[in-house]
Amino acid sequence: MKEVSSNSKVLKGSMFYKLIQRAFPGWFKYDSIYLWQPMYTPTANKKYADKQKLRKLFVDDGPHQPTKPTNITDYDNLLAILGHHREFKNPAFSQLHKLDPGPVKDFLQTIDELVHDVGTNTLADVSNEYGDTEKLFSEYFSSMAKFIEERERCKWVPRNNGATGTFQIDVTRE
Repeated sequence: MKEVSSNSKVLKGSMFYKLIQRAFPGWFKYDSIYLWQPMYTPTANKKYADKQKLRKLFVDDGPHQPTKPTNITDYDNLLAILGHHREFKNPAFSQLHKLDPGPVKDFLQTIDELVHDVGTNTLADVSNEYGDTEKLFSEYFSSMAKFIEERERCKWVPRNNGATGTFQIDVTRE
């Protein structure tokens, strides 16, 4: 319900932008002027954003066909990407220049500096210490999936016939 609830602090309570984003996933940047008030033209949106001193929050990028995601399956490529975090930036840190100066921006910039190095070093340390990291990660995620499956299933046992029972997992539960 939270997704369809109006929030007066986000785009003045408008919810229509979510409909556009759902109808055309990936076609608009989250901060596109085209999405601010979709029933207006981009020119009108720019005019109103200037008038309300909100123009710095938006970019002029119009719709563009989304790029297909690339799956990274090679361990060496993964290490190369993690080792070059300035070129392969986490999208969460790509718009820091738009934030007003203050503690939030300072904190995010500090995290941006530290997190990538720590993550890369940790993966390299695991690789150096345990050798076959692909097997290590595969075993870890397999055991974690098995644990979660066992934790989440319910066993329905018949009362009188002595059968072992039926297992059920509620996949719709949050």
